[in-house]
Amino acid sequence: MSRYAGSCKVKHQYFVVICVFGVSSIFFFCLSGDYRAQPWMRNKTSPRSENALSNRTYDREERAENSTSSADFIKKIKVTVFMGIITAPKRVDRRTAIRETWLKTLDHYSEIGMRFFTDGLGLSKNETLALQLEQAKYGDLEFLPLKGGVRFTYRLLWMMFLALEKYDFKFILKTDDDYFVCLEHLNFDIRFRLQEKLLVWGWFHCERGSQWTDEGLIIFGRDFVDELVKLNETLQCHPFGDQAIGLWINALASYGSEVTFFADNTRLLHVNSLDSEPYLKNSDLCTRFLGIHQAYPERMREYWSLVKTNWFNVSFAEVPREPYQSYCPYQRRFEWRYFLPPWRYEPKPCWGSEGIWSNLEKFEYFAGRQESGK
Repeated sequence: MSRYAGSCKVKHQYFVVICVFGVSSIFFFCLSGDYRAQPWMRNKTSPRSENALSNRTYDREERAENSTSSADFIKKIKVTVFMGIITAPKRVDRRTAIRETWLKTLDHYSEIGMRFFTDGLGLSKNETLALQLEQAKYGDLEFLPLKGGVRFTYRLLWMMFLALEKYDFKFILKTDDDYFVCLEHLNFDIRFRLQEKLLVWGWFHCERGSQWTDEGLIIFGRDFVDELVKLNETLQCHPFGDQAIGLWINALASYGSEVTFFADNTRLLHVNSLDSEPYLKNSDLCTRFLGIHQAYPERMREYWSLVKTNWFNVSFAEVPREPYQSYCPYQRRFEWRYFLPPWRYEPKPCWGSEGIWSNLEKFEYFAGRQESGK
């Protein structure tokens, strides 16, 4: 199977990705085949640079350094934090709200890199054209070889591996497109995490039968990602990303590697954010929080209107990471059988298994909480 469709001789599904280099040059690539069969995704040492999704723009090019990749023309951008925002193709309203609010400050943070990641397969011609135009305008989209639906784990993995191809980072932050992220607070806080080993940082669920870190906004240390790459060929997957992360932590533990949990539940407003409006409508939002969940476009703009004036004129207190026992009294364990339907699925090998969770194929689009009103 050809890893590229440079010849465009593909037998299955086509997708055209815009690649913007500089200002005026636009290149088109065709992506074909089953992404799980791509050899570079199964490489135990590191992903190779031969993926077709190289639609990078030369933002912050002055920070680029020569890559150790076999493709000498690719330069990796050196950052402390790489931030990947997972977004459905149709969610241009959310991406626009992010670009018009907290993301406007990104140029002030030379040590933070960012890309939107969206599905690139199974799109209509109109959807494809709309995304091409959006990419040509903003240059901040990456297209994943996935179609819509319940594929959260694969979006996370592809985001990690593509970030490894283009960025030299110390931490990777994955967030959904309904999080308001307080970049100034993050930029202040990240310095205190540099010595943490195998860091998993996010909103932590502590229950007797299982513990796990929510995937809505989660930060991993680079060494954690590197360990996943080493185990890539044998990784177990799950439709839902936070359960897959629990499986990967179990796998690392089986090899004697214990992760460092940072349960930042006080600064990540995760559960029932919409019910907290009176508490949220205050100009010190980003002094108290790192991220606010369920920030749909209207609220995204409302939060921004509260904090934008003093965005750079606030101070923060250092929040030390506590021992695991202070976050959760139960012995560490992740158990997928603890979950009830519709969240309960038996783990499967990430790569090479056909028809994984075939009953989920009927979901072409995962509506989420906004449509359900929850």
